[in-house]
Amino acid sequence: MTKSWFHSILDKEELEYRCRLSNSMDSLGPLENTSEDPVLKATDKNGSSSESSSDSSNADSIKEKEETDAVKDKEKAEKFLSDLIKEFQKRLDNLVTFLSRIISDAASFIIELILLIRIIFDILFPNVK
Repeated sequence: MTKSWFHSILDKEELEYRCRLSNSMDSLGPLENTSEDPVLKATDKNGSSSESSSDSSNADSIKEKEETDAVKDKEKAEKFLSDLIKEFQKRLDNLVTFLSRIISDAASFIIELILLIRIIFDILFPNVK
């Protein structure tokens, strides 16, 4: 049961849903200026070599917004994973505490059982030592 719970938390779709990540996260790639930029390609395809400064600034602002969104998505994912690890550690600590109590109680029970058996043995066989 614990394994399936852990695997369901780490499921990719669940992680994307919880972090509110877009499906396009995989296609973002590195956040650097390249000639492969679709916004810049679209501007180049318009055929004007005398690109207006507003077109250039629009492309730059779109690029900056995409970079900002990617950073925000990354920060959300990092926070989610950090919280998930803290929760896992907390549950693991609780489990260790619970198991320690069980072992301690079992040891006490076994000791009391041995003492009880010895008392019963002494009552049934008083002359044997």
